[in-house]
Amino acid sequence: MTKKLNYTTKKGSTHPLGSTFMEKENGTNFAIFSVHATKVELCIFDDTDKEVFRTELEKSNGHIWNVFVNDIKPLTRYGYRVYGAYAPLHGHKFNHHKLLIDPYAKALDRKFVIHHSMFAYNLDAEEKDLSFSTTDSADYMPKCLVMPNNMKASSSQLQIPLNETIIYETHVINSTAFLETDKDKTSPIEKIHDDKFLNHLVDMGMTSIELMPMMEYCNEKLLTVKGLENHWGYNTINFFAPTMKYMPDNVNDTETNTSAHIFKQMVDSINKKGIEVILDVVYNHTAEADHLGPTICYKGIDNAYYYHLNDHEPRYYKNFTGCGNALNLNQPIVLKMVLDSLRYYKEVLNVSGFRFDLTSTLLRDNQGGISYPNNFLSAVYQDPVLQSAKMIAEPWDVEHNGYQLSNMTGNWSEWNDQFRDVTRKFLRGDDYILPHFARILTGSSHLFAKSARTPQASINFITIHDGFTLKDLVSYNHKHNLANKENNNDGANDNLSYNYGVEGHTQDGRINSIRIKQQKNALCLVFLSMGVPMLRSGDEISSSHNGNNNVYCQNNELSWIKWDNLENDTKNNFTPLIKKLIQLRKEVKTFTQETFLTGDITYHNKKDIYWFNEDAEEFDDAMWHNPNRKLICIYYPQENQDDVFVAINLSQETIEVKLPQGFKGKLIIDTSEKHKLNEIYKSSIELENKTIVILKTKGLNM
Repeated sequence: MTKKLNYTTKKGSTHPLGSTFMEKENGTNFAIFSVHATKVELCIFDDTDKEVFRTELEKSNGHIWNVFVNDIKPLTRYGYRVYGAYAPLHGHKFNHHKLLIDPYAKALDRKFVIHHSMFAYNLDAEEKDLSFSTTDSADYMPKCLVMPNNMKASSSQLQIPLNETIIYETHVINSTAFLETDKDKTSPIEKIHDDKFLNHLVDMGMTSIELMPMMEYCNEKLLTVKGLENHWGYNTINFFAPTMKYMPDNVNDTETNTSAHIFKQMVDSINKKGIEVILDVVYNHTAEADHLGPTICYKGIDNAYYYHLNDHEPRYYKNFTGCGNALNLNQPIVLKMVLDSLRYYKEVLNVSGFRFDLTSTLLRDNQGGISYPNNFLSAVYQDPVLQSAKMIAEPWDVEHNGYQLSNMTGNWSEWNDQFRDVTRKFLRGDDYILPHFARILTGSSHLFAKSARTPQASINFITIHDGFTLKDLVSYNHKHNLANKENNNDGANDNLSYNYGVEGHTQDGRINSIRIKQQKNALCLVFLSMGVPMLRSGDEISSSHNGNNNVYCQNNELSWIKWDNLENDTKNNFTPLIKKLIQLRKEVKTFTQETFLTGDITYHNKKDIYWFNEDAEEFDDAMWHNPNRKLICIYYPQENQDDVFVAINLSQETIEVKLPQGFKGKLIIDTSEKHKLNEIYKSSIELENKTIVILKTKGLNM
């Protein structure tokens, strides 16, 4: 039996929350918040995972329980037991038999694996969560680690101007599983900042990498039963600790090799390449799921405080997220926890910005409504640390009133799903879509011009992690998600996709030719749009998930990016095109300007944009509202540099496009590869079906 240690204790401090090693005082302060608890115990564990010390915390003003323990050093393992009423019908789920992690823990000692002992009720009981489990969970729970105080705020931070930002969205495992890197780099978090990968991003011209969730998360029980896992990580259980799933084996072996240090090393290495890090964060719900989920943190600390509970049946949760529960940011300490987490990742771990999953849930009041202003946005707006961070909203959740696109304020940007949907319809050749396409291509002013917002409020994408890859978008009419073991019922049904004659992969050269052109066309429209373009990782080399549009549970070759395409497949390697598009984007002021186009005369007696048909005639109302029109030409006048002419033919026919009078332009991009690049065109140019061409010209006398 492990010998119990006799640490000495005294009254602690209520600030800061979490565990704080105090070198001068030779010990550690512990502080945790709970309104409804009746007793809180701190449990200390040794390196063999045996409990060696336990002590009660004292409740102070503000419902903060605290204690100072002498001789507790960095990397000491600990957890909490919280006592109180187990009364699910009244919203309380205290169960001191369950060891709980600290909400403010900045590191855990192992990967999170859900075990039956972590449930506060007996899983086989007829009354389910109304029963009470006395099984102790300590042997199976990860332990929190006291952190050394050698993590200081960064003195400088990479911050790319928003109008120059180009985002590459990726997952650390998907991007690195097949990546051949330095032999010393074996873990995903080390491989993601290997020179080979980062040089690829730099070569394309990316300014920002958006990393899918990297805070500590765990699997849902139902996935584990099926032999699957929550691969994407949208199931957070702690908002400070980087997940152990991506860490090297020797992590947390010394005070300078903690998971926080390794995360910061990753960020710093990426920054040195001139690329900023945007972190995908999930504050809308936790991995404790619904009333039948595990008790591993907030449920056991103060369920009725941390979560939105049903007004009339507090046994159950308001499920704005579709994930079983929703954090209640109307509670001051919950809001403080989220802000503290954001500041920690911004100030200390050097992250430049955040993309917020299901942002609408963060805006909800206690009745479930959404209003502006609200607690969360007001708190972020006045926070001096977060004012310089990129803040990107996924502006919806699953509730009927959750769709909030364009309603964010200030310097927020938003994932623009209307850009995605309209562009997909336009590429597919749908009728009645041209006017909508023109609006979203030029920054979606109908959405974002209000409240003095700029085109950069719109994050423009055609594909993201959730849904078809770009190759699958032009290869499948239907989702193929049987590998997820949900009878193909998961994932979106309406993907606005088209397979061009065969469902899935084919050897038909004609079909493959159209598919390649359409992928190139999509890339052109993303990178030549006003707003902030975003590329899904793998689309630059035509990666496929074999028609699965919801690979959240597939940590295998179905999700992993096969980088051999980058070197061995010139036909499906679109990186040279992306590089050229990004370079053009940098040269042409229109694409990055911070005001919306008006179509009015601006300078040198020219409009700021012109729309032409195939006969070089400016568009009139009849042309805009012709449901069958699938061709449009766009002329972007520039000041003191070459103008740009873009011709888009998404019809089924080859069309001869007349160029405006006096035109003399050099062809720089042709997605059909029919024409020789750098050729000069004066009177007309022939466009194959499903083709975009881009020319530079010295200017026209309009």
